[in-house]
Amino acid sequence: MTTRRRFLSGLVGSGSVIFGYSAIGGGRANDITDKNVEIIGHRGSSAKYEDNSVEGIRFAGRNGADGVELDIRRTADDFLILNHYPFRFNERGSYDISDRTYNQIKESTGSAVKLGEAVDIVREYDMDLIVGMKEPANAQMIWDRIIEEGYRERSRMVMWTRHIDDYLVDAEKTIIVTTPPDTSLIQQAEEYNIDTVMCHYANGGVGYFIDKANENGLNAGYWSLVGSTTDLRKGLSKDPDVVMTNRPKEAVQMLGEY
Repeated sequence: MTTRRRFLSGLVGSGSVIFGYSAIGGGRANDITDKNVEIIGHRGSSAKYEDNSVEGIRFAGRNGADGVELDIRRTADDFLILNHYPFRFNERGSYDISDRTYNQIKESTGSAVKLGEAVDIVREYDMDLIVGMKEPANAQMIWDRIIEEGYRERSRMVMWTRHIDDYLVDAEKTIIVTTPPDTSLIQQAEEYNIDTVMCHYANGGVGYFIDKANENGLNAGYWSLVGSTTDLRKGLSKDPDVVMTNRPKEAVQMLGEY
């Protein structure tokens, strides 16, 4: 796994952003960590915009994120669209995405972003694409579509450790996640030839989890869902290789403080 290590310069106030690039572990030192942390926008930039929205993806890209994590669902006519849950709401209630065609969904809710459209935006901002695997039956189809889009080398799948046997289609491009900072995940990663592990952020145990994973030659980080900027800063001080956050702009800014 590599990162482009974007950092904001003193020109941010004028709207300018400078980008820096290097491999994980070889980054520039700052007041939080001496690692070259990869910042991934969770569902785009979900602290500011709707989950998996075009606006959230673009916001992450404009503000220096190295990548975005997006959720994919399959429609009744085999379109792949961005959506976290297997259902959507309209004025009449909710409906299952798998029971509606792409056009029906778009007419009902006003928008439905296709996977290919999302890849184009991610490519425009030179970001990585991390796909949250939600349904075993669709995992191979989603990955094949990403390959068709010519974006395999910049893409990875993220999945819960308990689902690995159901979802795994490309170990080289997989990140596995556990809720608590559980070091047993390290052994599982080694068994499946996976090089990156993550846990949900917690005040205790994250630093030990990351240290142990690094000692075993793995990249490691944490997944912070709604965390405050205070928790984000604390998490960055644990020397992660990768952070997935609803607040990618704030994370990049923190890494740019020297």
